[in-house]
Amino acid sequence: MANLSTLQKEVLAYDQKYGWVEDKESHIALHMSEELGEISRCILRLEGYKKESYDKKALAEELIDLLYLTIKLGNTAGIDLEKEWYAAFERYEKKTSRKELK
Repeated sequence: MANLSTLQKEVLAYDQKYGWVEDKESHIALHMSEELGEISRCILRLEGYKKESYDKKALAEELIDLLYLTIKLGNTAGIDLEKEWYAAFERYEKKTSRKELK
């Protein structure tokens, strides 16, 4: 898999190709919320709460949609996601419980 810096460049190029680089952060975040709802629906199906059959491929597609939007929001906000990823894991490695992650 490509590193996050490469993925950010790919997402930026894709958004430029379709004229989506001017999307507002609020619209991206709202779209992320929509995708998270679709992921939640897949999980409810997986766990049997929803009667519809679970589709692993659908879950995978929704996860990728959310990842794309996360990268897009990082681009829009000028955040180096790869740098922040490693900084986060440095913090995580120092923690011994979930309560300490804050």
